[in-house]
Amino acid sequence: MSLDNNLKVVLKAISPIGQSTADTNADLGAKKDTDFEKMIKLRHETLHYKRAKRLVEYEKDSLTSTLHLGVFEDGITNTNSEVCKPDAKLLACGTIVMEDQNDDLNEEFFRIRGMAVSKDFQGYGLGAKILDGLLEHANKTDFVKSIWCNARSSILPFYLKFGFEVQGSEFITDQGIPHFLLTKSITYK
Repeated sequence: MSLDNNLKVVLKAISPIGQSTADTNADLGAKKDTDFEKMIKLRHETLHYKRAKRLVEYEKDSLTSTLHLGVFEDGITNTNSEVCKPDAKLLACGTIVMEDQNDDLNEEFFRIRGMAVSKDFQGYGLGAKILDGLLEHANKTDFVKSIWCNARSSILPFYLKFGFEVQGSEFITDQGIPHFLLTKSITYK
């Protein structure tokens, strides 16, 4: 599948700290979600709908070494950077954090997590756009040796196309969802 030519999308970093995207003069000051809040909602709706919403904000989300990327609809290209309309819908997101497989902060490992694509936009390459951006970020470091993630078994072929390798046997998460542990070596650019 490919995206409708009329749909404009933009890939951009999402800050866990920041201003609301609301126009202060619009809707009598009604608050609109920040990009980070949109990401938390998308994670909840797509990945963790059975869990309490507060559990989809990960412990290391606010670290300066963590990178969140999002694909937004209605992207507008600015001469200096890519920006989005304040009410742009988040279609896909993903996070990369310095973390080893014991969940400890470790500069030799990056973990990819929170990869989510809105149900209406799955199969259009938005997840690939996010993963490409996260891998590009990891490849620019000169200290990280490996990337890892816990991937749902149902999307294992997606990660294998990007050079991830399966480590061990399939396991079941506390939500009852089959996963595999995947790793990928870094190739510095």
